[in-house]
Amino acid sequence: MLAQSGDTLGTRAALDEALPILHSAARAGRAQLALAWLAWHEQRPAVATQMLGRFDAPSRTGSEVGPGTYIRRSTDALWLALQAQLGDEALARLRAAAEGLSDDAAQQLVLG
Repeated sequence: MLAQSGDTLGTRAALDEALPILHSAARAGRAQLALAWLAWHEQRPAVATQMLGRFDAPSRTGSEVGPGTYIRRSTDALWLALQAQLGDEALARLRAAAEGLSDDAAQQLVLG
């Protein structure tokens, strides 16, 4: 919610604290949506698309993004914003590129 709201400084501070905990608990995917929103609010739509593509990849998606959940609504809202900004062709190309990224590589695109 913090990342979606556009509070980039607050999001970065929260992620600095949360990422080590999430990684140690094998829950890194929980931060990926926040990272995608962070990149979008920082005016980096290509990076946001790749991070969101990694988060929403069929091989990674779990029940936490089921129909009607907050996470699915947030994910869909960001996909729509990215589509409006980048267009269908660029969005599809960047989303396909995300399939080849590891979680760590996608995270480094945002934080690196």
